[in-house]
Amino acid sequence: MTNKKNSFSSEVEKAFTNNQYPQNARLVHAFIGHYGDLVSKAFSGKHWKDLEQDDILAYADELHMFTDEAFVYFLPAFLLDINTKNAGIQPSIYYQLIPPVESEKKIFFDQRMKLFTLSQRKVILRFIKHFLQENIDIQKTHRGAETQKYWEQMIEGTN
Repeated sequence: MTNKKNSFSSEVEKAFTNNQYPQNARLVHAFIGHYGDLVSKAFSGKHWKDLEQDDILAYADELHMFTDEAFVYFLPAFLLDINTKNAGIQPSIYYQLIPPVESEKKIFFDQRMKLFTLSQRKVILRFIKHFLQENIDIQKTHRGAETQKYWEQMIEGTN
């Protein structure tokens, strides 16, 4: 199991190593309010490799607050953390990667997810496959097959 974890960590590092810090200083959507300010303060000016484990754990459920660019930039920190320490935050990450059914929401979701490079999409698909294998109940109740297919199509370029 350790070899798989090390392999996944290496893939994450390699795929996201050239991620650029979000261009505008805004990390969270402006309409989020005070709690968004707390999230922004916890992540502002930090490289994704240097985030505190406490912040990753505390804000795993708040990934939806990030701007598209911040989501892409900081996701690898969460992927690395679940691989090494906090498997309990896996559902929070998975839920952010499920394509919505509603067409209006799907437009914004697609816009966000298309910011990932091909190698980053492959890492995300690997995470999704592993997560769904380990969580059969979630696979059945939270659109597992559709989510996996979406990310496979993202890799093929048909989505």
